[in-house]
Amino acid sequence: MQGERIAIHVSDKNWTIEVFLPYTAFPDMVRPGTGVEWFGQVTRHRISDSKQSPDSTREYSRMNYKFGGGSANLADFAPIVFVE
Repeated sequence: MQGERIAIHVSDKNWTIEVFLPYTAFPDMVRPGTGVEWFGQVTRHRISDSKQSPDSTREYSRMNYKFGGGSANLADFAPIVFVE
């Protein structure tokens, strides 16, 4: 994909990621107008190799974590607002 930009910040207490995906990356998509709001979820699931790290645990991270449960819980989805 051309034109994408990703910025990551990691601190002692948290991490953040900002992702820019240009409309040109999705040529068959009808472009939403500025201010249109979609809802979505971004998840991260990491499992280390227990043979190499016996004390390793599973890690689950989500963009918006309100009540726990599976990552398909619509109550946990966050707004994604389109801008040009």
